[in-house]
Formats: sequence, structure tokens, C-alpha cells
Amino acid sequence: MATLTIKPTAAGNDVQIKSGDGNTTHATFGDTNNISMSTGSIASAVTFPAGHILQTFSMKGTGSNTVTSSTSVWSNTSMTKAFSHASGNKVLLIGHIKLETVDYGYYLDFNGATSQTVFRQYIPHDLTFNRPMTIVYLDSPAGTSTTYTVRVKSNTNGTVNLVNTESNFTLMEIQG
Repeated sequence: MATLTIKPTAAGNDVQIKSGDGNTTHATFGDTNNISMSTGSIASAVTFPAGHILQTFSMKGTGSNTVTSSTSVWSNTSMTKAFSHASGNKVLLIGHIKLETVDYGYYLDFNGATSQTVFRQYIPHDLTFNRPMTIVYLDSPAGTSTTYTVRVKSNTNGTVNLVNTESNFTLMEIQG
């Protein structure tokens, strides 16, 4: 197979791809190995290297969200998101969740595909619990869409309040 080589006439000169009339520059290749493009987009068939962030979604809670839960039932909060991703990619979950309770402990759960728990934390009795928790977890979901939901469960049939104005989570699809 033959190789086509295009190079500038002297060091410091750029190679440009122009329109047929020569008035529009579509791409510029310089000495620094950088490509400059004035317009266009990356095609959907492009495969990015492993670890590349492909998309992000962030959610901040709104309003109030009081959840009454028994010791055996998980209760969904209002913080939920159906997140589409490519099969084989990972999803990085970053959450800052603030809960209040006067209960005797409760569980915080970040639920993913098919009710699979991707993160769970037990918070023991602390009289009045009112502090934020930070969650960072790299999920390896199956399929191409996962619904992530923040859930709580009481340790003694109590009430838990999700402080929405101070709670948020971010999902990032990471190339596998």
C-alpha cells in the first residue's frame, strides 16, 4: 500500500485542509501535533481511550423529602436518574447526601440496575443525626441503561428526612 505524505514547505509552517474555493479552513495541523478545527463534530463511531469521561449528569435535590421506613423496607427518595451508557463502560457515582433523623440508626443505599445495591452505609444511633455523607463509587453496570436511586431504611421503624437543598449526586460514564 502506498503512503501519502503531506508536509509544510518549511519548519514552522502549518498544513491546512481547506474548502474547494479555498476560503474556508476546516482543519489546521501545526508543528505541535495539535489539530485545530473551526467547525465539525466527532463522529459517533469514534472510540475513546479507556478512562475517558464520555458524559456526565448532575442532580441537586429540591423541596423536602421525608421518608418513613420500617426495618424491612427500603424507601426511595426523590433523587433518582435513569442513566444510559454503553455496554462495558463504567459509571462513577459521586454523591453528597445529607440526612436528618432522631431514629436509632438507619441505612443509606445507592441503588442501581435491577435493584442491585452499588453502595450501602449503616449509620448508627447518634441521637439527632444531621451531617452530610460523601459517596464515591465506581460501578460496573450490566446492559446499556441503569436507574440510580438514593434509598433509605430505618433501623427501628422511624422517619428519615433527606435534606434536598444540601444533597446532590453526579454520574459520569467512563470508557471501559
